Amino acid sequence: MNTPLHDLDTLVSVAETADGPARDWAACLAGLRDPTRLPHLPTLAPFAAVTASRGGPRVEPLLLQALESSDDVGALATALHAARHGTLARADVLAEHCVTHPLEGPGALPRALLLQMLDRPTPAALRCIASNQDLPEAVDCLPAMALQLCPPEDLDSTAEAIAEALTPQLQQDPSSLWRVLFALGVPPLHEDPGDVLERRIERGATLAGGAVGHFSAGRGSKRSRAARWISTALEGIPSPSAALLRALASRRLPGFDRVETAAWLVTFSPTDPVTDVLRGAGAHAPTLGRARQAITLEDVDRVAEVDTVGADDLLLPLLAEDGVAETLLARVLSGVDDGGSETRLQAAAPQLASLVPELLSDRESRPLGLTIAPFAPTESTLAALLQMPVPHTPELRAALAFGLASMGDHAALPALADLRSLDRTSPGLRTAIALAESILQTTV
Repeated sequence: MNTPLHDLDTLVSVAETADGPARDWAACLAGLRDPTRLPHLPTLAPFAAVTASRGGPRVEPLLLQALESSDDVGALATALHAARHGTLARADVLAEHCVTHPLEGPGALPRALLLQMLDRPTPAALRCIASNQDLPEAVDCLPAMALQLCPPEDLDSTAEAIAEALTPQLQQDPSSLWRVLFALGVPPLHEDPGDVLERRIERGATLAGGAVGHFSAGRGSKRSRAARWISTALEGIPSPSAALLRALASRRLPGFDRVETAAWLVTFSPTDPVTDVLRGAGAHAPTLGRARQAITLEDVDRVAEVDTVGADDLLLPLLAEDGVAETLLARVLSGVDDGGSETRLQAAAPQLASLVPELLSDRESRPLGLTIAPFAPTESTLAALLQMPVPHTPELRAALAFGLASMGDHAALPALADLRSLDRTSPGLRTAIALAESILQTTV
């Protein structure tokens, strides 16, 4: 039966009184069932990301309250998730808070990263990110913020210096440029350098909703024609991303060729927020946030037709509407994924709960079922988890354990004990068992 194992009032009560992982587990599930009843902001993974992704009227007030009361690193991490998924309706208020709060202590770096993401760079934030550039989350934001802060008259010279500094990294990992451009709000376009130049220009322009006029890249190799076209097309465009692409265009970098990206930059012109996201601007957090506020049920068919970053986030405010969660699932099953699909499906778990047993019963779809199951604790989900054969890989065993623990039911304890006997060193299994013990106040 698709009957919830815990009623909403019980989840809210546990969230308000429990300690440890059970507190965030209950808050997250309550917020997914009814976003107006979210009792507090979870800060533990994965509950924080799922809650921030789902959004709702309680997320932003609770977030601002948490950040005002203390230098809450967990709340700041949740704020980064919320900005990335467009759930901040008052992003300007959050950005202003980060601007006025001293960038010191353990919360300094996430505040600086938020400022970069929300288009409010400051010199202090740049210094903070620069002092933490050995951390992966700071590496891509450092060149992005340096360009964002640059005066227009110095943009090209700054971009040249950044291109020079990035070249050794790009020679080892050409894809790292995507992360820098993404931080600047440019969509991650997966280009095929082997395709003809004209077709690639057309694809980038079509995504942006326009067309590139007559152009000539002259003669030469594919690489030289592409570099020449990028430099010419982006000439005079005063944006950080255009300046960086201009600076990199003439450099011989393996795998580097951003024709579609340049065509998108040349062609894209903002209209309304929903259309802008569907045309590729969903990497820009403020635009995605405005689009989530503006999305309506009439826009769902438009979302279903595109594969652009952030498009699926537009579906999350509409999950209560018939068929929207199924549309989200169908897009994931068809291969649409901008890196946040698992979190979004978990946010839609209450609406997808009836499908979980079938997903778990099939070997091919079982990993997807295990992704959704922890956030859909129903009698049928619990029964399907208990009937599952023990997976062969440590990763899937840990996922099964987390699903069983998240049911918050004593019936799952024997299966959890059996899984632990197979692997006592797995961090994922230890996390799952700690969750079960916290929820049920017992020992596995």
